[in-house]
Amino acid sequence: MELIDDEGRLFGVVNVIDALVVLLVLAVLIAGVALLNPFATEAETAERYATIDLGEQQPFVAEQITDGDVMNPPNARNVTVTDVHVGPAAGTNVSVTARVRINGSLGEDGEPFRYRGDGVRQGGQFTLETAAYTASGTITRLDTEGAALDTVTRQVRLDGTLSSTAAQRLQSGDTVTYAGREGATVETVYIGPNGDSANRRATATISVETLRQSGDLTFGDQSVKLGQSLSLDFGEYGLSGTIKAIGDDAEIQTETAEVSVVTTVSGEVATQLEAGDTYDLGPATVATIDSVTQYPGPSNGQRRLYVDLSLDTVIQDGDRYFGPDQLSIGTSIPFRTAEYSFSGTIETIGEPAETNTTKVALETTVSNTVADTIEIGDIFEFGGQSIASVQTMDVYPTGDDSTRRVLLGMDLQTVTRDSGAYFGADRVTLGSTIPFETDAYRLSGEVIGRDAYVPNGSVTTATISVKVADVEPEFADGIEVGMIEESMGKTTAEIVDKRTEPASIILTSESGEIFERTHPRNEDVYLTVDATVRETPDGYQFHAQSLKEGDTITLDFRTITVRGTVTDI
Repeated sequence: MELIDDEGRLFGVVNVIDALVVLLVLAVLIAGVALLNPFATEAETAERYATIDLGEQQPFVAEQITDGDVMNPPNARNVTVTDVHVGPAAGTNVSVTARVRINGSLGEDGEPFRYRGDGVRQGGQFTLETAAYTASGTITRLDTEGAALDTVTRQVRLDGTLSSTAAQRLQSGDTVTYAGREGATVETVYIGPNGDSANRRATATISVETLRQSGDLTFGDQSVKLGQSLSLDFGEYGLSGTIKAIGDDAEIQTETAEVSVVTTVSGEVATQLEAGDTYDLGPATVATIDSVTQYPGPSNGQRRLYVDLSLDTVIQDGDRYFGPDQLSIGTSIPFRTAEYSFSGTIETIGEPAETNTTKVALETTVSNTVADTIEIGDIFEFGGQSIASVQTMDVYPTGDDSTRRVLLGMDLQTVTRDSGAYFGADRVTLGSTIPFETDAYRLSGEVIGRDAYVPNGSVTTATISVKVADVEPEFADGIEVGMIEESMGKTTAEIVDKRTEPASIILTSESGEIFERTHPRNEDVYLTVDATVRETPDGYQFHAQSLKEGDTITLDFRTITVRGTVTDI
C-alpha cells in the first residue's frame, strides 16, 4: 500500500493536510497542560547572607552605604544591606565591608545559589547598585543566616613616635572616624622622651572597632596582630606604631623609678641644675631632679655630675621603659628643660647614688706661697657643696728652694659605683690624681694612701748617713749636731753626729791624665741623722718619698738647708 495515494490521503484514509492540523492542535494542548500542571518542576527560592569586601572607596561614597539600603533592579526587591564596617585605607580613601541579604534561588540538581540567573559564591564578584551609589567587591563569606558582620571592639597597646606638637594634642577620648563612623578611641596615653628633642615616644591604649575575617582581626586594610603596624588618622595628627599588646594586656602600666645618672656638662649648664627641676612633655612631668652632686670635669670648663632622678616609666613585658629606652645600668637617658639639656648614663636603679667620705693621703709639690697658705680645715666647695677638706698636713723641703712637698690628709666626698669610689670622673685609687681648690689656691696631687690620712706603713726612726759634698767651710760650720727639722710641730730629722774631711778635687793634666787632689778649701761633711721614716713593704719612705742608699735628700733646719746623698741606712 502506498503511503500517500493519488488523492493525497495518508495510507488512503486521512488527508495529509488534515493530519497536520490535528498534530498542531495536539502540540498546543500538550503545552497548555504543561503550563497548568501544578506538579511541574520550577526554581526554588532561597535567602543567603553575603559578606562583601568592597575594598577602597571614596569617603563620600562610603557615607552613602548604610544599613537598610535596598537594591532595586527592575521588577525585583531582592538585596538589602544589613551591616556595614568602615576602616582606614590608603591615602584619604576608606575600606568598606558590607553584609547583605540576597533573595535568590537554588538551581536544579544541587546547582549553586543564584541571583537573577547568575551564580553567587564565595570568591565571586558582586555589585551593589542603588539610586545613590554603585559599589563592587568580592564575596568573602556566604551563609544561610546572620545579618551582622563579625565585628569586635578590641583594645590594643600601640607604641610609636609623634612630633612634639602632635604629642601635646594626643589625649584620652580622642576618636578617629571613617566616613562618619567611629573607628577607634584613645583610652589612655603615656608620653615619654624620644631620641631627639623634636619627637616624643607615645604609648597609647586604643579601642579599635575590628572586623573578624577568616579568624583574623582586621581594621580596614590593616591586620590587628602583635608586632604589626597600625596607623590612625585623628585629623589634627596621625599616630603610627607597633602593636605591643592586645586585649587585657593592652592596659598601660606606669611606675615611678628612682635612678642615678652620671654625666659631664659645661660649667654653664651645671650652674643651672637644681633639685626640683622637671622634664615636662606637654602637661605631663616625666622626670624630676631629686639631687645633684658636682665635681670638676675631665677638662677645664667642664663639670662631672651625679644626678638622682625620679622617672615616670611605662611597663612593657615586665620591663620599665623611659621613652624608647629600657631602664638598665649603662643606658643613656635624656633630661631637658627650657634652659638646658643633658644625657646621663644610668649608674644605679631603685636607689640614689651612694655617697661616702673617703680618707686619702695626697702628695704634691707646690710653691712656697701656696704651701704657706694651706691650712687644716680648708674646704673645696663646688656647685654649692663641700666635696673635700684638709684634715692633716705635713710640709717638706724639695731640691728647689722655691717649692715645698706637701702631704695632705683629706676627706673626699665620693660616689660609690660598682667599680669603686669616684671623685668626679676619677676612681680613687693609689696613684690617681685628685684636684683641690679654694679661693686662695689651687692644686692637684697623687693619692699615696687610701682609707687613711697618711701613706700605708708604720712610723719609725731610722738612722741614716748623709754625705754633704764639697761645701765651703763657712757652710760646713753652720751645720751643727742637735739641729732639728720639723714639719707641723713634729720632728722629722735630727743631726746626732758630724764629721768633716777635706773635699777632693779631680784635675786633668795637659797630657790628659786624671788626678785626684785635696781641695785647698772646701770640705765634705758626714752626718748621722735620726730620721722619722715610714716603713712599708717596699722599704722606707722619708718626706713622703722612697728612701734608698744613693738617693739625694734635702733637710731644712730653718737656718740652713742641707742637701746630701744617703750613704747608709
